[in-house]
Amino acid sequence: MDHNISIRALDVNDLEDLRVMRIRALTLHTGYFMETPEQAKAHKEDYWLERLDNKGKRVFGLYDSATMIGITAVFTWRKDPTGKTGIMGYSFIEPKYRAQGYSSHLYKARLDFALKHEPWTKLHISHRRGNLPSRAAIIKHGFQYVGTEDFNFPDQTCDLEHHYELDLCVLRQDNG
Repeated sequence: MDHNISIRALDVNDLEDLRVMRIRALTLHTGYFMETPEQAKAHKEDYWLERLDNKGKRVFGLYDSATMIGITAVFTWRKDPTGKTGIMGYSFIEPKYRAQGYSSHLYKARLDFALKHEPWTKLHISHRRGNLPSRAAIIKHGFQYVGTEDFNFPDQTCDLEHHYELDLCVLRQDNG
């Protein structure tokens, strides 16, 4: 397949595309995300607009020409009260586009944003046990394993969640 793949930051004009793609991702893979399709469908417009306000966060769309084929995001992590940690999430690529190296676009966009977002000193990412494609991509992009915990996922199961971090200060020095 010949594709014209690109990635770009989403803005308020992309609200409906973001909503549709997020709900599709949750519907196909409820066990890997932190909310259910029903929860996402119930969100009001303000919720989606807040995702796109670019205040300590950025949501990206992955495109094949003009067709959105994936999404990803990086947010300020609520579990860090200092606001110095970003967390990567929302990652989804349409099934027919997987295993073609396009996840590198998702990582590059988020890392580029994180390196410029000075309040953050590190990035956090996690995956559910058994999500080997996510694990491989996380390690490939330099994240270091920091621990595992039991987690109650929205699909009503408890499983292990593996956590990784990337030191942005070191990365900034290396790229400086």
